[in-house]
Amino acid sequence: MTLFGKHILIVDDEPDIRQLLGEDFSEAGCTIRQAENGAEALRCLDNESFDVIISDIQMPQMSGVDFIKEVKRNDASDPLIFLISATPDISEDEAYELGISGLFPKPFDSFNIIQASKRDLQPGRKRWHIPTRLRSNFKARLFDKVTGESYEGLVSNISRGGFHVVLDREIPEVDNSILFSISLIQNLHVPIVGEGIVRWRKDNGHLTIPLPKKNGCGIQFTALQKQSEETLEEVISDLSRQK
Repeated sequence: MTLFGKHILIVDDEPDIRQLLGEDFSEAGCTIRQAENGAEALRCLDNESFDVIISDIQMPQMSGVDFIKEVKRNDASDPLIFLISATPDISEDEAYELGISGLFPKPFDSFNIIQASKRDLQPGRKRWHIPTRLRSNFKARLFDKVTGESYEGLVSNISRGGFHVVLDREIPEVDNSILFSISLIQNLHVPIVGEGIVRWRKDNGHLTIPLPKKNGCGIQFTALQKQSEETLEEVISDLSRQK
């Protein structure tokens, strides 16, 4: 997925942050608009639409939270929205309830925001296409950031958007944030390491959506380490050739 030609709105009261993100997204071929607070950003939205909005939370005149609420209320184009913040002034649950695509604490690596934009802008069919069902060759280690619980299970399928893991015991709750590491049992690939959100779960026959027969959960990628992005593409390519 390329970002060439995409329109990006960067909202932050710190000029250095706007410049950093603007330069990095410009190098990816994007058209950039900048605003130093939510009120100015809303005026930008009066005149044009954007594919991605990246907004700070604490800003003068209008906070990032109030700005996002206005965007969700009035912008029919439904852009991707990423929040950046230097302070824990909003929980992850509160952030995702706003309908954002990701939350990045400062200091952040703009590479991660660019990669998240590429991933989330992919058409759903490509993003969630599963090239083949795995034959239990992948194992996943999970850490639930909400409860502090750790889990380990086998990955039954994986795509560019996320993965399904089969678990024999307790299963994380829907909407919990998860740190994960996915690796081939034969260790032929560098592990896929990142963070995600539980989007559905099946526990003793109780399923939040009608999917696999085995107990487990579906986790959507929200952030991947740099090398993990490349590893995931290698895995998807390898699986596609196995069809």
